[in-house]
Amino acid sequence: GLDTALAKEGLERLVAKGEIVGLEEKSIGLGSSQWVIDRKGLEEWIGKLKAELDQYHLKFHLREGMPREELKSRANLEAKPFALILESAVRNGELIDEGLRVRNATHLPSPTDQEEKVIQELKKRFEAAQHAPPSEKQTFEAVGEEIAAYLLNTGWLIKLSGGVVFERGVYQQMVNGIKKELQSKGTLTVAEVRDMFNTSRKYALALMEHLDEVGVTIREGDKRRLA
Repeated sequence: GLDTALAKEGLERLVAKGEIVGLEEKSIGLGSSQWVIDRKGLEEWIGKLKAELDQYHLKFHLREGMPREELKSRANLEAKPFALILESAVRNGELIDEGLRVRNATHLPSPTDQEEKVIQELKKRFEAAQHAPPSEKQTFEAVGEEIAAYLLNTGWLIKLSGGVVFERGVYQQMVNGIKKELQSKGTLTVAEVRDMFNTSRKYALALMEHLDEVGVTIREGDKRRLA
């Protein structure tokens, strides 16, 4: 409702005093498509996002962060202003945007002492089983969904097809063994991989299908060779 000259003067004065800030990394001025907000309002919005994340981290302390869409919904913001306010908080180092999830900069997933005991018991089971470890379902039943997801997210467990999961060290040892054998022999069948590690066809097949998917091997009939 202001005339151009007065609007220009008022905007420039507020920007100079730092009371109005841009949400995008470009200049502020009349005629610009830049989104702007008063500084106090921006601080309040960022504070609201951080508070929502604090509650989420408290409830789900083993998760890396809250789904981005859930945070937008809780903030009750439209997509554009939410994205710009989030970007501003990320630039300030207050929030971490990991694409699908968002977290407070101070949050790191960390198990409690009791959860750590449960994790150590599971690790003993995997160490004993080596090349025929518990299935994904058995793992979830043993430690619960949150801990199992935490172990998958941190990379301690590697998930393959058919509900097969391997401890990372064992997985890497098997992959290295397969690569070495393929370099020597040229090709391998699932049965040969099974016998290499004294395991069952279920585990050998899941591993070879996984190596096909990630581009380590190529299937030719019943045999695999290095990609």
